[in-house]
Amino acid sequence: MRKVVGLNVLRLRREQGISQEELSFRSGFGRAYLSGLETGKRNPTVVSLWEIANALDAKPVDLLREPAPDDPPATSPPRPKRRGLTKRQAIRASGLAKKL
Repeated sequence: MRKVVGLNVLRLRREQGISQEELSFRSGFGRAYLSGLETGKRNPTVVSLWEIANALDAKPVDLLREPAPDDPPATSPPRPKRRGLTKRQAIRASGLAKKL
């Protein structure tokens, strides 16, 4: 049941395009707690389910339903590609790293 709840929280959060941090602000729970919940490692109380469902504009029962066979899995959207070099890569490319 913990996995079902976690996958539903993950799915609803991603459907709305919000981060765990945003859900944390909306629900009042820490990001680490929400991460544990989404991975099925946390055992939420009824009150927790109520608060998280409200933060997701859903009903608590939406978090308890097992996914239908034709429901798409809660997979990660593709990550955006980096636009440029990281600070560390820029330092290495400039040759400053050897001088330091």
